[in-house]
Amino acid sequence: MEGDHGETLREPEAFHQKHRAAFHQQHRTTDGIDVQTQSSTTDIGKNDLQAADVKWSLFVAACQSYRYDSCLKPFPPQFILNGVKDIDSLREVVEKTPSLILLTQYLYDPEAYQRSPQVIDLLYWVLVHLRYVRMQSIPKSEFESVLECVHCETPAPPPDLIFQLVRSPHSKNEESWQNVSKGHNTLFAFHGSRLDNFHSILHYGLQQHLNK
Repeated sequence: MEGDHGETLREPEAFHQKHRAAFHQQHRTTDGIDVQTQSSTTDIGKNDLQAADVKWSLFVAACQSYRYDSCLKPFPPQFILNGVKDIDSLREVVEKTPSLILLTQYLYDPEAYQRSPQVIDLLYWVLVHLRYVRMQSIPKSEFESVLECVHCETPAPPPDLIFQLVRSPHSKNEESWQNVSKGHNTLFAFHGSRLDNFHSILHYGLQQHLNK
């Protein structure tokens, strides 16, 4: 996770207010506090914090990559102004974001959104708004059944964590997959890639035409 975990969240300096205008129109605000955004982001700590931490970390890896223009997809729209990606302002907000454990505690403060709107908005977009796919932790009691799906010729120590990617049953991608996969068996396999590629892979799958 990026940023100083002990640092108090503060509003970033010199940030373009227009970046968030369209994004905020989708949320309900009361007394200057975006209720829906702060409440939904707080719920992260109540549900699957490990999965949220991994999803955020993959986003941060893509954000910090020199290849951000190709691997940071989707790109947060509140950091696009007149078609130009403001990667510097985005990285500034990422650097000011503490660990999710500290953040979920901080979000119970009713004034948290007033003090750090860009941080909370960005976390909301990454962890809540991007609903194409949901990441969830697999219980250790199910590890063996999961690993049995993939034949491994070389003995290896068991993993510490396993996550499942779950798409909405009503999404176009899931409907397309169900139609294409009818009458075919499912093949389970391993895939390795650069860490900064997985944010894009998570949302768009493997894009072979981008390989160099």
